[in-house]
Order: sequence, then C-alpha cells, then structure tokens
Amino acid sequence: ICYLMSTAADYLNPALAIVRTRHPEVKVKLVDLSPGEQIAALRRGELDVALVGDVGKSLARDFYVKRLVSLPVAVALPEEHPLASHEALKLADLRGEVFVGAKEEDLPGYNQWIVGLCRRARFRPRFVEDAESLPHAFSLLVAENAVTLLPDLKTKPVASGVTSRPLDERSARWDLNVAWQRGQMTQPMRALVDALSRHVPTTQLRAKAR
Repeated sequence: ICYLMSTAADYLNPALAIVRTRHPEVKVKLVDLSPGEQIAALRRGELDVALVGDVGKSLARDFYVKRLVSLPVAVALPEEHPLASHEALKLADLRGEVFVGAKEEDLPGYNQWIVGLCRRARFRPRFVEDAESLPHAFSLLVAENAVTLLPDLKTKPVASGVTSRPLDERSARWDLNVAWQRGQMTQPMRALVDALSRHVPTTQLRAKAR
C-alpha cells in the first residue's frame, strides 16, 4: 500500500485498523512515495493499492480508481506575507503573486491544476521555482515570499514560518482517490477499499454540510 504522509492520519490509519481486525493474518507493507513514484510503482506491479491525489484521474485507463473525498483548497504562504492577515483568500487576491510549483515527475499535473484554477480569476500564475518535496516547497515560500495552493487537510503539519488560509472558492477542489490493480480482488484488498470509501473524517463531513 502506498500513501502520502499527509493522508495517513485521517484516511489510511482508520481503514488499516478495520483490515487488521477482519484479517489479522495479513501482512501489510506500507510505502511512502511521491505521486509520480506511486504511478511508476503501480505500473510496474509493485503496489496493490495507492492513495493518490488528482493525478489519479490519469490512471483510470489502467487501474481501478475511486474518489474518496473532494477537499477544499488552502493557500500556503509565509507568516509575514501581507495576505496572511486575511482570514480567507480569493483567487483574485493572488494575482501578481509568485507561485511555488512542483516538478512534473514528482507531482504530475500539479502546476497545470494551479494554472487551471487561476484562469478562473482571469490571470496566469508565474512560477518562481518547482519544489522537490513539501518541506522544500515550504522553504521556498519563505525564501521567495511566494504562495502555493494545497489541499486543505486539517491535520497537515505547518512548517516554521509558513501559514495557510482557506481559499474561498467553491469550485476549487482537490480530490483524494484510491487506485488499485485490475483483476480479481482479494478479500483483504476489498476490505481496505471498502473501509477507505466509508470513512470520511468528521472535519470533512462538517465541510460538506456547509
């Protein structure tokens, strides 16, 4: 099973607890990889299941893909940035700001996702640099006084000197998907996918209700 660290606490861990109860004989191997590495490992047959973001849509031709939840989006920026004084931000507020992106091989489609959102506010974002990891992105935000867009995971860690503000745009969403190999599913795999599909953190239930 491959996952992103930011999704483990809210989504993967509760599902694994259910699988452990139902199938105590099963040995689970967990692998923490970037989305790009996840896709490559899935294609090589090295993974059974992967928790992936919006890049999961591109996997639907070769794997089973199911959306678990559609998350709101947040703006990550330095604590000293002028926009950090706002309780929430609009896309239009980011016009003229520089963005930190991600390398295509590490996070396929991420920069285009940001471009697509910004086009709705009638501007094209200017990327100052592509980060190699989330900690690297946080460092670049501070070093370049830049911004970026991230899924609004309520339990995500915040780096020193970096804060986040909700993006007040209903159409701005980030999907968390589960992808698994085609073919006959084992009972433990089915139990995991079912548990992931049924478990939505209470914070997300409240967000949907609003």
